[in-house]
Amino acid sequence: MRSSHHQIWRNHNFLVMHRDAELPDRCIRTNLPANGQRFTARLYWHPPAIYLFLLMNILVYAIAALIVRKQFVIRCSISRQALDRRKQGKIMLCSGCLLGLCLCFGAVDTDPGSAEFAWLFFGGALLFVFSLLIGVARSTIVRIQKIEGDYIWLTGVSPEFLSELPDWRTKS
Repeated sequence: MRSSHHQIWRNHNFLVMHRDAELPDRCIRTNLPANGQRFTARLYWHPPAIYLFLLMNILVYAIAALIVRKQFVIRCSISRQALDRRKQGKIMLCSGCLLGLCLCFGAVDTDPGSAEFAWLFFGGALLFVFSLLIGVARSTIVRIQKIEGDYIWLTGVSPEFLSELPDWRTKS
């Protein structure tokens, strides 16, 4: 596997790439041939220390994260299987969260002290949370580990894809 201008590497379980790198025509998730199928991902990242603002207030965190976030746009090859998994994740996310909210709102029509209320409300809340977590996990193609200058470290890349890349050497 050859990268354009030798601008992609592996660093342990991470894909390291330059901002201008072009990824090969192999699926980044499955390492299967992508047959020209490309996916454009607009990825955002902020330093992990920004999460400390959550201890103050979620609004303060959101503002701080928007101010310091870095953006990276990548075009990666992707197989039909990976796209189908992403689509399934989005369907799980939307339908599970919607059904969970409906169950929670349906509990309003019942007696708050009844077992029916508990089953509807807490079942709906659990369905909402699990659908959110599983749906996001399944619909995410890759995630950013860090950004330094013009280089990005990505997780969620197929080990077979990574094994065909040269090792990362720290740039000076």
